Amino acid sequence: IAQLNDKERRNAFVKLFKKHKGLKNVLLVGDLSMMPLVAAKMGFAEKIFTLQENWLVGMSLKNFIYSNDLEDKIEVINQIDSLAGKLTAPISHLILDPNFTNAVDPLQNIVKFLTTIKQFISHMKIFPSKVAVYAVPVHFLHLHKIRWPLKSTCEGFKHDNFDFVLENASNIADENVEPFSLWEYAGHALGQPTCVFNYDVEADINKISSVTTTKLVIDDSSKPCNGIAFWIEWKLDSSDENN
Repeated sequence: IAQLNDKERRNAFVKLFKKHKGLKNVLLVGDLSMMPLVAAKMGFAEKIFTLQENWLVGMSLKNFIYSNDLEDKIEVINQIDSLAGKLTAPISHLILDPNFTNAVDPLQNIVKFLTTIKQFISHMKIFPSKVAVYAVPVHFLHLHKIRWPLKSTCEGFKHDNFDFVLENASNIADENVEPFSLWEYAGHALGQPTCVFNYDVEADINKISSVTTTKLVIDDSSKPCNGIAFWIEWKLDSSDENN
């Protein structure tokens, strides 16, 4: 749904396909990504392999492929090892549409991205070529309401016992720090965005540090900082700063 409605995201891939058109064999990775169909329609490569490790996702994508008569141009595989016996020429380009169904939050897409490219980085051209994570301190207006007791009476029934049960359950099950989608609560940025992680695919993957420290500067102290907003910026092609 996001790919169908996000014109800028879709056009970024289209621009990449136009730039590298006419390839032999390519591999596209991304759960239920529509990009293999777009690439095949544009003549991006003679053969497009798409990795779909989830069986249900793979079957759904096959239905799209059959409906568009692209069986000869696109092949769905469920594991990398199955590629070896199918290739008439080496895979030259690996393209990831970084959206995976097993990612609880967008940051986990980076982990999947790095895990996938690690086994190919020595002999393929890989896109996206760069990824960066930014953070900004935020005051969310209604964040406290996720654990705020009802403290009310409805038609003569007090909610004290209900509040007690909820509070105990929250103390047992809820983490002190929890991820939430940025659009769930209105808020105000209290500082400038800071890059907390960046990676260039052309660099050595083993140089990535497992632990980093970054300071976020709060410029506005008029409101308390009760959250940090993170977002990811992907650069498809390092030679094109507009991607």
